[in-house]
This record gives sequence, C-alpha cells and structure tokens, in this order.
Amino acid sequence: MKYESYSQYDPVGVAFAESACLTVWAALGAWHDDLVYTLLHYDRGTNAALAGFGEEVRVGNPACPDVVVCLGHHFRDEQASAPVRAANFVLGQSVPGESEDLRFRRRQIQQDMVNAGRLLQKATPA
Repeated sequence: MKYESYSQYDPVGVAFAESACLTVWAALGAWHDDLVYTLLHYDRGTNAALAGFGEEVRVGNPACPDVVVCLGHHFRDEQASAPVRAANFVLGQSVPGESEDLRFRRRQIQQDMVNAGRLLQKATPA
C-alpha cells in the first residue's frame, strides 16, 4: 500500500528501505539529482536524512563503505561525474553555444550535487 506521507509507513520497514536505498545507490553507475531531491524533501527534514545516513555508516551497513568512496570520488567537485551527469539528466547534454541561463542552471545543479555529497560526507562518523 502506498501512503501519502512517509510518516505513515511502519518504522521497521522504513529502516529496511533506507538501508536498501543505500545498497542501491552504491550499485548505481549513473547518479542524478534524486540525491539532492531526497535530501531536500525527506519527510523528517534534511538534518534527519543526514543523521540517518550517518547512523547507517555507524552501524556498519555493508553498502556504506562503497557509498562513502563514491561520494569522495564522484562528488568531489563540479566537474566530477555525478554533478555532470545530474545536469545532463535534468537539462540534456551540454551543447556549444547554449544560453547563459542554461549554463547558469547547469552550474547550479552541479553545485547542488557537490554540496549534497559534502553534507553526506560530513554526516559520516569520523
């Protein structure tokens, strides 16, 4: 059954779903702005999403080491693969001579992806 709000789901099932989500993220070759969307629109807020990620790392979710490496590699700067792929996913492939507005929006998406990766990295226990 699909509920209208995240809070209506069974917390145990949600914990398994969050864990599974991390496992899926680790297996994906192509990243797009679902990550940013999830952080911004998580029912309990961005801080809770970040805390949940940090907790998954702390308790040893087996997907987390791959996710942490991926964040460091694919989200390191605006020209890394995840931000570029996110911008391409949303706006299409970059073409020579595209408008300044489109280039601005592309950079904005790329910066959002880098920031999301950095927030998640900071949420991991030292």
